[in-house]
Amino acid sequence: MKLEEATKIYDYLSVQPSEGKPASAIASELKLSEHDVTKIVTKLTSSFVQTNGGANYAVNQSDGANRDSLISEFKQKTKSNKHLFLFWFIFVMCVSLTTIFASK
Repeated sequence: MKLEEATKIYDYLSVQPSEGKPASAIASELKLSEHDVTKIVTKLTSSFVQTNGGANYAVNQSDGANRDSLISEFKQKTKSNKHLFLFWFIFVMCVSLTTIFASK
């Protein structure tokens, strides 16, 4: 998930009608994979909303929701992913080293 892709989707959806667009249409218009589009719009729940019974995605147009809030939400959500990745990396390394030294 990249900030560039998220802002591209946000900019695209901000000029679309309020009923939104399906992930497949967004992906084909922006030359992204449908999986990436779905991942971004479902992860950034403060910036994007589901419409049409969950089939479409649109920009959240409530008070305070704008491009800057998208960027701050993106940074907050990816920061937690980096910490989680670091935790698992250290955990796996510790288990591996313990296994290596315990076998000698």
